[in-house]
Amino acid sequence: MKEIWGRGDVVTQETGENRGARLNLMQMAEFSRDGPVKKDLMRAGQTDLVLVCFESGQEILPHREPYAVQFLVLSGEGTIVSGDGEYQVETGHLVAVAANGMRGIRCRTRMIILGIRHVVGGNQTCRE
Repeated sequence: MKEIWGRGDVVTQETGENRGARLNLMQMAEFSRDGPVKKDLMRAGQTDLVLVCFESGQEILPHREPYAVQFLVLSGEGTIVSGDGEYQVETGHLVAVAANGMRGIRCRTRMIILGIRHVVGGNQTCRE
């Protein structure tokens, strides 16, 4: 995982380190013309929080992963693939993807997304 604290460790509830940490996700955002920038933020049990930052026009091609994930759009606009659907998203939108479901992200504008990955299980629902 990428270092975010300057000491080489990542916030974890498993080890008891840095309990109650507060992160300013917008200040942590980093962008690259070479492609999306992913930062692993923290692990709590079987859940990982990941910050992904995209320049306008960048994408992660649709693919499958063995874990469920929710994508929370912190800023920007684009399209998120979830299963068989494509969703137009903007700041504040949340898209859920089941374990082994197709997922992908395509940005129209500079975009910051919080990914919430669930390593075990995978069944989830999203209320509208």
